[in-house]
Amino acid sequence: MDDKMEIRKANPDDAEIVLEYLKQLRAERLNTIFRHEEMPNVEEERNFIGGKSGANGVVYICLESFRVIGLLSAGRKSPQQLSHSCDFGVSVLKEYRNKKIGTQLVKLLIEWANENNVQRVELSIIENNVAAMRLYKRLGFSEEGKKKGAVKIDNQYLDMIEMVKRVCLEK
Repeated sequence: MDDKMEIRKANPDDAEIVLEYLKQLRAERLNTIFRHEEMPNVEEERNFIGGKSGANGVVYICLESFRVIGLLSAGRKSPQQLSHSCDFGVSVLKEYRNKKIGTQLVKLLIEWANENNVQRVELSIIENNVAAMRLYKRLGFSEEGKKKGAVKIDNQYLDMIEMVKRVCLEK
């Protein structure tokens, strides 16, 4: 990672710069699943970031010159029987990929999970995202299942791979 870059937890006041990032990410037309069909407004994004705080979740942003270039959001699952788990999504703008930003964001998530007694860190990934799958496997994630044809992109059905990393074992 570059010395000019900073990774920190996002706060609701970051909503506008996060939205600018999301617009840029959508413009890349990635084969990924976004959490909203439409772009959220500033207030919705503030609420989303605010809801991902403390033991409930976390949003990390990677900044370069006050511009978001990478983002990770994670949320503890509910109901209570699933609350030992969280799921997450991570993304990095195209021109910043392969610079260890995603790796650093996921490592921070694992630290957060350990601090907040989360035993399972889970994600779903589209089968054609080979580079991301390699990253997760390198960080200790394993495939736990596959949803055949779960994603439809441009009239093509793709499998959704479920991955997990077990962390923070209860003491």
